[in-house]
Amino acid sequence: MENIRMEFEGASGTVIIGENGTRSPTFYINGLSENKEAIVMASIFVNGTNTTFNPRYKNEKEIWFTRNGVRPPAVPKCGFEGKQQESITFSSPNKLQCPPDFITTYLLWVIIAGVILLICILGCIAGFIVAVLNKRAETARLNELWQIPFTSLEVVANKEKTTSHRSLQSSVASNKFSVDGKCESRNYAYFLYQNEPIAALKHEIRINLDAKDGAAFRMMRQIENENVNRFVGICMDGPQMLSVWRYCSRGSINDVIMKGAIIMDNFFVVSLLKDIANGISFIHHSFLECHGYITAKCCVVSDRWQVKVSDYGIDKLRIADKRTHRDLLWTAPEILRSSNSGKSKEADIYSFGIICAQVVTQSPPWDLDNRKEDPEELIYMIKKGGHNAPRPPLDVQENGDVNQALVRLKIFTMIWLIL
Repeated sequence: MENIRMEFEGASGTVIIGENGTRSPTFYINGLSENKEAIVMASIFVNGTNTTFNPRYKNEKEIWFTRNGVRPPAVPKCGFEGKQQESITFSSPNKLQCPPDFITTYLLWVIIAGVILLICILGCIAGFIVAVLNKRAETARLNELWQIPFTSLEVVANKEKTTSHRSLQSSVASNKFSVDGKCESRNYAYFLYQNEPIAALKHEIRINLDAKDGAAFRMMRQIENENVNRFVGICMDGPQMLSVWRYCSRGSINDVIMKGAIIMDNFFVVSLLKDIANGISFIHHSFLECHGYITAKCCVVSDRWQVKVSDYGIDKLRIADKRTHRDLLWTAPEILRSSNSGKSKEADIYSFGIICAQVVTQSPPWDLDNRKEDPEELIYMIKKGGHNAPRPPLDVQENGDVNQALVRLKIFTMIWLIL
């Protein structure tokens, strides 16, 4: 092993074999010249722990021509992490070697911009909060319009305490009929609200009304149509939940027919039915879409003999109300067969047809007084349907002034109007 040590010139340069038989390595640094030619820039010879650097260039600028002949510093001016301290520690102690950062250079402008941005953000947040609070306040104010306190409903005085059954409000307005003498029924109670007579429809259960219901009631209060009865509001804090409507002094179409005190001719019949058709058509083309509970009892008559469709838009309140078989006589067969209380425009038109037959014949619905079936049996037959399904009679009273053919033609025209 002592003779193994040798040194000779090889193809790549001097080769040195050490005493242990290993070659001392030589590393070459290769690169490109300014003319893009491959050159050896330097060699590094390692002999044990000794290292020898042998440059192959004459001028250092030759290898740093891409940097204008200037060698890059061993440590960047601002250190490897961009910190001034490294620059001071490893290179020159001159603090000005490291240029100031953006924040330091424009600190004042950064502060001003930050303050302006903060003010804008706070302003937007404050504006949003104010808008929400104003919206809630406006919604609460509008809700107060349809939320009627029970204490604001004035019970009508008894007959014995009044001097006229038709002039309870003569001091308020001479052209208003009073509700004095109007007895409370199973479905309705009568009050004065803000010196105006109102009819309050009773509901069996109390339900929780949500924001969607409140929005619908606010829109209902804005309805203005001569053939749609005015919705006043909902009373939720009384003994019963009440939906409150403008009072019409002549009662409902059903009341007018059952009293039989008015002789109806063609013009009068068509006028009444046209009012009902106009009211239903308005409801069908409004946000309500359909009524769902149309009967002759909800078609009320004003003191000027103008018919107004009432009791609309309160499906949620009426869903648990008890309806007798007599109340269902105006209901379409498909609704009777349905397990849930549905509604549709087609069912409304069916109900309108039953009212038409009732007005033309000036008799109870389905002429119950002259039928052998009671309301329960009749409802069963209507629900069952088939070829022998019952049809409402259209036989005009012999002593009446109604032309049956003409009225039928008018009815068909009004149904097309609704559609």
